[in-house]
Amino acid sequence: MTVDIIALIMSGISIVISIIAVRSNIKTGNEQVEIKKMQTGLQEKQVAISESQSVLQQKQVSISQAQIDFQNKVELYLVVALEPIQGGFVPAVYIRNAGNGVVYLTKYELNGKEVPMNKFVLPSMSICNNAYYSISLPIDGTPHFSLKIQFEDWQNLKWKTEGYIDYQNGIWELTYSPCERRKED
Repeated sequence: MTVDIIALIMSGISIVISIIAVRSNIKTGNEQVEIKKMQTGLQEKQVAISESQSVLQQKQVSISQAQIDFQNKVELYLVVALEPIQGGFVPAVYIRNAGNGVVYLTKYELNGKEVPMNKFVLPSMSICNNAYYSISLPIDGTPHFSLKIQFEDWQNLKWKTEGYIDYQNGIWELTYSPCERRKED
């Protein structure tokens, strides 16, 4: 906005100089040369201001895009914890939505076995802190599991995360990748 005002002022000055030149009926060549130099200098400054406006507009677009990307952040938070069942507890992977919008869980694979999730609606933790989906781990003595989770965001974009769960030294350890866009099925 300030750049627009400066450009407007510069244009006004250029017009005033032109009017003064015409009204004063300049007779000497030196005076005409000086006015031409002033007009050329003003035109160069107007070009520089226009270029600055273009750069500012590009920066505004990139800042706006960064804000949109931040607002549309998609990320799942996974943790292994004990899940209460009748008569005890079993280890389970709890899936929580750490992003900004709702996600729809479509399916997961545990050691290659695919399980549909029927677009389970998982709201963001910022909206519903207690929302989660749990995957109970088999208690058959298997110490290692591979896990793949597929889901969609509110814009129907497809996402995935993959990881591993290992039982070591009496503790379940979970390692997983950040969510990334996946190709269409």
